Amino acid sequence: MGTIIVRGEKSEERNTVDSILDEVFQDPRIPTMFRNLWDSPYFNKDLSVIADRDNHILGYALYFPVMVQGNGIAYKAVHMAPIAVRAVPEKQGVGERLVRHGMQRAHSLGHEIVLVMGPREYFGAFG
Repeated sequence: MGTIIVRGEKSEERNTVDSILDEVFQDPRIPTMFRNLWDSPYFNKDLSVIADRDNHILGYALYFPVMVQGNGIAYKAVHMAPIAVRAVPEKQGVGERLVRHGMQRAHSLGHEIVLVMGPREYFGAFG
């Protein structure tokens, strides 16, 4: 078994990612949300990442650009959409790698804030 690599999504992988979303989420509204985000003029392909092992996609994460305002100051930010990880043997760190890589990528593109909705027990470890 090869190493898990997290990298940017390639356009030719969209159908596979779409299938993973359908596979992972029981609620059909979630894959529909992703499809709508992909069609948005604000979608940034550099913030669309996959976890890959031996050319097999294990997971997907999308970070979507947003603007956060406070005290009259606007901050460049991203909102992390729900993470999709295939049912692979657990404890391989696929989700963690998607979060860490996506956050690094967002910060390298000038985003100061990453917004996340999810369990504090899990996401709190990322800062």
